[in-house]
Order: sequence, then C-alpha cells, then structure tokens
Amino acid sequence: MKKIVLILITILFFETLYASKKTSYCTINWKEGKISAIGTSKILFNSNGTPTDSDSGLEISLNKGRMQAYKKAKNIATNLLVNQIFALQIDTTNKFENYLSEYNYTQTKLGTILRENTKIKKIPSTFDSAKCKIELSLGEIISTIPKNYPEDNFPTNFKNQISTKYSSLIIDTRSVIVKPMILPVIYNKNGLEIYNHYFINIKEAIKKGMVSYVYSETQAKKHIKSGNKPYFTVAISELKGSPVLSNRDIERIFSSQATISKLKKCNVIFIIRKNKKGNK
Repeated sequence: MKKIVLILITILFFETLYASKKTSYCTINWKEGKISAIGTSKILFNSNGTPTDSDSGLEISLNKGRMQAYKKAKNIATNLLVNQIFALQIDTTNKFENYLSEYNYTQTKLGTILRENTKIKKIPSTFDSAKCKIELSLGEIISTIPKNYPEDNFPTNFKNQISTKYSSLIIDTRSVIVKPMILPVIYNKNGLEIYNHYFINIKEAIKKGMVSYVYSETQAKKHIKSGNKPYFTVAISELKGSPVLSNRDIERIFSSQATISKLKKCNVIFIIRKNKKGNK
C-alpha cells in the first residue's frame, strides 16, 4: 500500500510540474515598461482525495494545501521573472547576466528590488490550484547597473534661428532592426551618440524608463510620454541595434532648450516591430 501511495505521489508531483510549465509564464510589456511572471501550482492529493504535504507525503488540511501551492506558485513566478531579467538586453553590448556575473553591486541590488519593489498578487484560481503574479518595472533594472549618470548637457544647435518646442521624441524604427534595451542609444550618421545614459535624469529613467517601446503610431501618440506636440521622425538606419537619425532631425531636436529638457526627462519613444512571442 505504501508503495502504491508513493507511486501516486510521484505521478502527481510530475503532473503538477508539467501543469505548472503550461500555465506559468513570463512576459515583457515594453509599451508599459513592465515585466511580469505568473506561477501556477496544484495541491497534491493522495489516492483517497486528501491533500498531502509535498515533502513528507502526510495528509494535511485543504487550507494548508492551498498555502503550500501558493508558496510554490510564488517561487515559480519568481524564478521565471529572474530568468527573464537575466536575458534582458541592457545596452548595445551587454545583457543583464553579464553585469550580474561581474559586479557584486548588481547582485546585491537585484536582491533588494526583488524583495522591496516587486508587486506580488494572489490570483483567483481553481479549487485544486493556486496562482501568483509578480510584476516589476523595467526602469528599476537601471538602478542595478553600475554606470555613471552625470546628467551631462545635450549638444545644442544654434544654427536654426527658429526653434520649436516639442513635448517628446518619437522615432519610427520599423524599417530597421532595433532591439529593445534598458539603456538604449540614439546615434547620428557619423556614429556619435546623441542620446545615452550620460544625458538623462536617472530618477526619471528609473521611474518611467529611458525609452518606451510601442508598435504603432497610434500607440506612440497615445503614450503618456508623448505629450501634446511630439517630434515624429524615422530612423535612417541602425547601429548596434539602436536607431540613427539624420542631421536635419538632430538640428531640429536640439535647437530648443525646452525640447532638450523633455529628452532629459526621458520623453523618448521608439516604434519597433512586434515579432517576439511573449513580449507585448
């Protein structure tokens, strides 16, 4: 009898593991600047239909079984979230895992934001299972990267005597291949960086992301960063996965101090191709 029970527990364990893989997942919402994971775990039952402890196999109450299932669901969601963070492209050359392996600061800071800055929510589930959702702002990842953020002055252009104030910068990059990054760059046609982490206000970047990514003009115009008068342009090419702008566009953008102040506050939006499953 004991062998039969053990066999049943083993079968239930692997069925639960398989089920959690099908119903647990992680997604990146670049438009809203969020990364979220949902973990699902089932309550273990013995052959008599009584909830059992996943470690000892002893019978437990249904309430305790649900508590154990929720704890597992939370662990599954956390692991999925962390794995997705590891794979994030941070800048033109590095993924998050590169910083994690090289800097103790990144390791410590990641642990802090996972404990203190994630939103954890219990999701209503079925009678025999539990679900947990964990969500983190992508901007929070910036605080884990040991870079300098001196908030340098943007280049200014006084050739254009008639300057125009713009509320944001929207770049359509769909004609080239641009990769979503945590710390993206904008280049001029000579390969010089005219927008990077040296120029921005770091507090604004952590709050709302250095760049927001959308998939259409409509989404760009409706985005909270857009404002009432965005400057809309198209990337002429790409460099290292980032957009390149024409000199004419750069002159117009940097002809106004008011526009520059908006760029410093990270009011920048990229329209990108939507071609990765799981990314919204």
